[in-house]
Amino acid sequence: MESSLALDAFGAIDRTEVIDWRAVQQQLQIDEVGIEFIHFPFNRGGVPTDSTLYGAFIIQAEARYPIFVPLFEERELVALIPPTQLQSRERVNRLYSPQLYQLIWSKIQPHLRKVKTVYYAPSGQLHHINLAALPCDEERYLSDRHQLFQLSSCRKLLEGKIEHLQAGGKAWVYGDITYDAPVQNKLDDTATSSTLALAEREWHWQSLPKTREEAMQISHILDTAGFSVQQYMEINATEQTIKQLINQKAPEILHFGTHGFFFPTPDKQYANLRTGGRHNFRFSTNPFFRSGLVLSSGNQAWQRKASIPNQEDGILTAYEIASLDLSNTQLAILSACQSGLGEVKGKEGVYGLQRAFKLAGVDYLLATLWNVPDSEETIDFTTTFLQNCLQPQLTIRQAFHLTQQQMKAKYEDPYFWAAFILME
Repeated sequence: MESSLALDAFGAIDRTEVIDWRAVQQQLQIDEVGIEFIHFPFNRGGVPTDSTLYGAFIIQAEARYPIFVPLFEERELVALIPPTQLQSRERVNRLYSPQLYQLIWSKIQPHLRKVKTVYYAPSGQLHHINLAALPCDEERYLSDRHQLFQLSSCRKLLEGKIEHLQAGGKAWVYGDITYDAPVQNKLDDTATSSTLALAEREWHWQSLPKTREEAMQISHILDTAGFSVQQYMEINATEQTIKQLINQKAPEILHFGTHGFFFPTPDKQYANLRTGGRHNFRFSTNPFFRSGLVLSSGNQAWQRKASIPNQEDGILTAYEIASLDLSNTQLAILSACQSGLGEVKGKEGVYGLQRAFKLAGVDYLLATLWNVPDSEETIDFTTTFLQNCLQPQLTIRQAFHLTQQQMKAKYEDPYFWAAFILME
């Protein structure tokens, strides 16, 4: 096999550079592997089919060449995904089953004897699966067998990134956000349907009281570690505050305790439909408008109410985040629902909040794959993770793995510990 793999799997946003897999291999220790998942349409005799196949390239530290492992057909994975009408906790418990492990990992595991650490880059629908929560048997998860570190591409191992959280610097903490404007405005006169307008008025973002406790604990941890902490709470957690980072140096730490949203690709008949309110986000053809974070007064835009003059609308979309300069931000924590989701576009990965923060320049991003509860369990995860990050002997990756192990020991249900994923 040639030493250079001309595969899209080894690309990132800029795919002009061909990466020699041996360069990745040289970054691996004897008990480490790199796994690059791929997915591709299946052609039979040169004729396209409706099948999408998945596979994995396994790079071992001392192997003569990568091992390719055929895995499954996409429809097999989709068939295991529970109906959306179920509650998040029930969906998680149904999805993370022995069948999911067999489909994704059973063919890979025989190649991982004596392997401690697995660096992996997901592809396609695997972006929406936390491999750490795959149940190997009745008592163990995959993260009990290996340290699992998710990368956007195995080429990330070639970057000379600072892997320890640097104490000091600045930190901005958002929480306990007021989603309704101080004074309710009249409904925008451009409403096209009274029924739709009523539905928009009834659908609004509820307050998250536990995010105040989370923000206070996060602030205390960072202040004790020597960070200069700026809190943005209640009506002060505005979109304008984060928009400052277009022209000024970003803080080293960003924490958002708020609502996040992600809308899947709209059906063709609804594409570019503009009816106001949340539908302006829901039916956009641009996936960067279909995901975002909700900040102060965000219900104004969400419910089709008149905006406050000379202010942002309170809906911070992935499109807007991507335009910020967050190159100084080492860690962003999104304690928000579905902040790790997005539209999977061909071989380009996921288009949503995670890509937006990466385009903005963030080194490490903690995000979620499903609706995390406004609860003590969520606070426990984010604060424990941050405390572990501040231990000088731990890298940010190691701090995340340790946090997963600690949370598993306290909360057996993966719903409470497996929503969070660390991306870089």
